[in-house]
Amino acid sequence: MCLTKICLFGTFCGMDALSTFLGETGEKLSTFAVRIGRSPSTLSRAISGRRDPSIDLARDVERGTRGRVSTIQFIEICLKAQKRGASSLQEAAE
Repeated sequence: MCLTKICLFGTFCGMDALSTFLGETGEKLSTFAVRIGRSPSTLSRAISGRRDPSIDLARDVERGTRGRVSTIQFIEICLKAQKRGASSLQEAAE
């Protein structure tokens, strides 16, 4: 069972560090985004692979999670989602 809004976007339901953090704190993705000074859509697009993650966004996530999600972990989450999206598009084209 996925405990975060990440799953509600239908793009990423794996238990990664950000999902774990949000699940344990009970914080919604949209609330977390606003708390770190980002729009919910910006954060959503990054973790779903529809936007390249910026270093600044990744650092904001690291600060917002008090280091529980590192800058590198966040970028990996985003890049894995991009890879899954590219694979899905390639399969649909075949």
